[in-house]
Amino acid sequence: MRDDIHKKVPRPPKVQRWVRLSVNDADRLAGRGFDGFQDAMHDACRRDLGAGFIAELKKALNGPGGLFGHLSDAASPRDLRGRGGPAEWEVLTEAKRLVATGVSPQTIAQRAVETVMKNRADADIRVTAAVLPRYDKKTAVLLESMKSDARRMDYKALAASVCSGQIYERSNRSAGALDLDGDLRGGGNR
Repeated sequence: MRDDIHKKVPRPPKVQRWVRLSVNDADRLAGRGFDGFQDAMHDACRRDLGAGFIAELKKALNGPGGLFGHLSDAASPRDLRGRGGPAEWEVLTEAKRLVATGVSPQTIAQRAVETVMKNRADADIRVTAAVLPRYDKKTAVLLESMKSDARRMDYKALAASVCSGQIYERSNRSAGALDLDGDLRGGGNR
């Protein structure tokens, strides 16, 4: 199998990186494929699920239900300060389905995100399978590795970090950075 097969996968760069890490035997055996998958899932949450949308969804679910129940006024993700992307539509649809089945409103947002992210992982695997050569013996190994990564993922923890807003926080990359207000003269012993 060609090592550049990941470039043919019509998915975001982080998913392509996961495919590349899964194709490469050394990376796959060292567990870097799973790390790439986790990175792809976190990126998908940050990119496709707006923080404002999640906050408004939780507010709508934790507040008093309207005349026709929770989320009856939300016709689209834009009604909940979302951008209206496919993932937000899926989360809203799943949340409405969970409301209709009588699930506790306090757990609906997290369960909806969890389900959508599982579906996203399955879709990424299906799209990858479509571009792989059918009769290559490494294809089965690659797909099994990707399915194994998807099974190992803790979607509940991922959904909890999305619903708590933790996933949207930027990491502190400024550690050791230059302080613009600091003394630049050095001042030490000379």
